[in-house]
Amino acid sequence: MGHPTTAARPGAATAAALLAFLQGGVYLGGVVWQSVDVAASDTGLEDLGPAVVAVLGVSALGAALVLGGLSLLRHSRRAPLASASCVDALACGVLLLVVGLTASGGPLSTADLLALGLGLALLIGPVLRLVLLGRPRLLAWAGTRRSPGGAGAVLAVVLAIGVLAAVSTVLLVLAAQQAPVGAAAVPPG
Repeated sequence: MGHPTTAARPGAATAAALLAFLQGGVYLGGVVWQSVDVAASDTGLEDLGPAVVAVLGVSALGAALVLGGLSLLRHSRRAPLASASCVDALACGVLLLVVGLTASGGPLSTADLLALGLGLALLIGPVLRLVLLGRPRLLAWAGTRRSPGGAGAVLAVVLAIGVLAAVSTVLLVLAAQQAPVGAAAVPPG
């Protein structure tokens, strides 16, 4: 007879966690790619504030997705992944709204179409995760006894993503201090 603590993890839980790992990895990979791209560019960075906010925000969202997936797989809680998925869906919706508002009144540029496509593609992940997290078998499984512990894995993920966010922010600050190509060099002081 199946005891509630030994119930097998439903496939929906595994699928939701794997989707969270995948999308969190895409976000964190995007942070690395964008930071290296800006740092390697010869043009410098025009406005540091929005770039740093974006790096820290996307890093935090990627971390929340990875930690939420870990939490669900460890049978500890499903709420962190549900919350991260809601924030993810909201961020994708804001991206779509911003692109839609800035492009209204004229034809969409190629960059606008790419941003809309990216926003729609990224919106599929959180919607699918929320549908999976609402499955009755997953809800019943999530209501059973939870496994304790997991602080080591959480600490490792948080430290790794914190280092990524810090290094990316430093790269952006250094890129902002570069003079654009062709600009007159101004000596410090």
